[in-house]
Amino acid sequence: MKLFKTLTVAVAATALAIVAPVAAQAAPAAPATPASPAAPAPDGLLHVYYGFTYLNQCNAWSGDVPDWGACRNRAASLWNNGYSEDVYVYYSLNYANARRGICKGVGLGNLMEWPFEQGEGPGSGQQLFANIASSRWQYIAGCH
Repeated sequence: MKLFKTLTVAVAATALAIVAPVAAQAAPAAPATPASPAAPAPDGLLHVYYGFTYLNQCNAWSGDVPDWGACRNRAASLWNNGYSEDVYVYYSLNYANARRGICKGVGLGNLMEWPFEQGEGPGSGQQLFANIASSRWQYIAGCH
């Protein structure tokens, strides 16, 4: 009987050792910051993509853009690969209404997951996906 108990405990411990790692891998923890595409070094540009996860680049800009043109209200992901600059993206043309700050080096692979800041006029609280019309480089205190 003692041998049976010992074998039962050993089998249960082995089963737990096999199942526990599988369960731990099933639900990975979310990253602390949004993932950015791999790049050798900053290039000073805000990259804008039609597709999620940085696919099908629409355009890339080094300066303020009051009208995103063909990219306006069509972006699915973006990446601030500025040298030392942060950037605000805006709901409306000419840097108007709701905005969202994007720190230098940060990429947002799915703009459906990110809203405009609350209390900033039209667009406030809406998702960034397909809602960005302009962008302006600016120091953002919360990024540093």
